[in-house]
Amino acid sequence: MQIRESRVARPASRTKGPISLAAVRAARAGVLAPLPRGQGLIESLQLLADANAAAASSLDLGQMLTAVMGLLTGRGAEACVVELVSNEGFTRYGAPIWPNTEAGRTVADLVARVAETGRPTCIAASFEPSGVSGVSAVGGMSGAVERMLGQRRRLTLVPLAADGRVLGVLTVLSASETHPDLGVLVEVGRSVGRGICNAMAYREAVESSSRREDAIVSLGHDLRNPLGVVILTLSEMLERANLDEQKVGDRRRLEAALRAADRMHELLRDLLELSRLEAGHLPFDRRACSVEALVNDAVALGAPIANAKGLTIRTDVEPNLPQVYGNRNSLLRVLSNLIGNAIEFTPKGEVIEVRAHACRDGIHVEVVDAGEGIAPESLPRIFERFFQAKPSRPGGTGLGLSIAKAFVEAHGGRISAASEPGRGATFAFTLPVTR
Repeated sequence: MQIRESRVARPASRTKGPISLAAVRAARAGVLAPLPRGQGLIESLQLLADANAAAASSLDLGQMLTAVMGLLTGRGAEACVVELVSNEGFTRYGAPIWPNTEAGRTVADLVARVAETGRPTCIAASFEPSGVSGVSAVGGMSGAVERMLGQRRRLTLVPLAADGRVLGVLTVLSASETHPDLGVLVEVGRSVGRGICNAMAYREAVESSSRREDAIVSLGHDLRNPLGVVILTLSEMLERANLDEQKVGDRRRLEAALRAADRMHELLRDLLELSRLEAGHLPFDRRACSVEALVNDAVALGAPIANAKGLTIRTDVEPNLPQVYGNRNSLLRVLSNLIGNAIEFTPKGEVIEVRAHACRDGIHVEVVDAGEGIAPESLPRIFERFFQAKPSRPGGTGLGLSIAKAFVEAHGGRISAASEPGRGATFAFTLPVTR
């Protein structure tokens, strides 16, 4: 029986995918060997605790299994292999034991047997009793294995089971005097099985999210060109209608259609940009930026709209702030977006404050408005895609705060919102300083 390397699965004659745990219950019931006493008990408990930590150390399957195998080899195992079951066969993590030999082929048969029955197997050259009921001690078929083991080594195979399935097999080869207790190894296998389940669930979630993002990006690109043609055609029709004083009604309808098309174009642009940011594609260079200059420029951009609405924008920037490290245009867009939202939701005659000061983590920037605030049930969702605290308000794509969050986090910072109904809202973000 041959097992291919890494992620290339081999056909399995015995195993046809994940095994029901009904077969594993016998092994569970059989693991009744008492743990060692004294110092041996302490070492076994420490190994179990460390195995649990290693199995929970990463949601990346390969990294997690590497951590577990590294733990076992660091505790005296000569070799350690994990072979996971799939519908096509096995996928191996770790170097094979005795490759290209009769003993290696026997071990492969044993792996398939453990995966099929869910029963742990322990082999020693003397075929000494394992002390655990229900554990196989293979005799006649293991002559080649016995010769490879010699007099002072043991080979143990335990199932990796969780959620009603046998997910794979852990094989450990070590000297008899350093070989972990069989009951302990079975418990290690259960911990690793739970870790495998978590890693597989995480991988499926990531792949599902990636497929969704790919579909959004593909759809967005497909829509941009025809939408551009619509906008261009509407613009030309509106220009001609403006030349004819009798086409007042046509002008109004064309203007409304053009505004709707422009909003669709803005939505597609924001959606594609957010998808690229969340996928880790950061289309900008970074350099040292003055926080004071960023605040001044963002306020200057929002001043005309604020003045027209009768609002005052007041700044409070701590003198001699360190520079932040990032892309100036992206950071300016974040701050302009927050100021624009504050202008939109602040009543006439009120004051908007923009503050910046040094903090333990870098530079802390706040935009404080005097609006009616954000409802408590809306606050936790304020940075979600398409979420709008006031869905009835005209304009806006519901992506501005999501993009601001993505930009800030891409710079190694964090963003937050705080509000009390009737007392305005504060949007704040923190950025690391230049090193």
